[in-house]
Amino acid sequence: MAMNIHFHETAPFALCFCQPRPKEVFYGGKMKKSIFLCLIYFFFFCAHAQDEVRMLLHRANECSQAGKYSEALTQVRKLVAISSQSPEKLEFQVEMLDFQQYLLMKTGAFQEALENGFALDALSQKISTRRSPWNCLKIAESYLGLKDHGNALAWIEKAVYERDFIRRDIFDLKVYDPLRNTPRFIKVIAAVENKIGLNLPAKDFTVQLLDGTSFSLSAQLGKVVLLDF
Repeated sequence: MAMNIHFHETAPFALCFCQPRPKEVFYGGKMKKSIFLCLIYFFFFCAHAQDEVRMLLHRANECSQAGKYSEALTQVRKLVAISSQSPEKLEFQVEMLDFQQYLLMKTGAFQEALENGFALDALSQKISTRRSPWNCLKIAESYLGLKDHGNALAWIEKAVYERDFIRRDIFDLKVYDPLRNTPRFIKVIAAVENKIGLNLPAKDFTVQLLDGTSFSLSAQLGKVVLLDF
């Protein structure tokens, strides 16, 4: 018997669990008893599973917000195990692996975080054809935790050159300090700045305003211009 359980109050995902039929179905017992037992199993299991996930999510979030990352990780490990029982619900698995990644880094479990990061990236690609640059950075930060700067740089380069990462401000975070003065990292920063046009002249454009007149950016040279798209 397959059951779809939706958790509207906790997260935008659904789980699918399976409960074996009672023995009466297989050994010729009374059909009414079989149906009755199935209904009891169905409602009990749905309520139990829903309550368990809500409880685990609540505890994990509560502990995480309080800075009790090890305790939060214990709860999230259980959620990851639950999510693995429903391979067709990939979004839920990705969310739980992402939460686990955060907690593994917070607790200094860098080797496990690295393995989790690879699993997260592989699973994310099953959901969307667009490969997330953020997963590359999670892997890079795991390598930084392990003091493997070469592989960390390789994954940062993958995020920027292959997956079009353009958040320049992220590289100002303290976690990237060990790479700050390395030529490869400096080159990556320059590539990001070039992509977003930082410190470069704005590209000229002309648009028609509501009153019918034209506006050209180049005509505003020497003026302060606020552009609101």
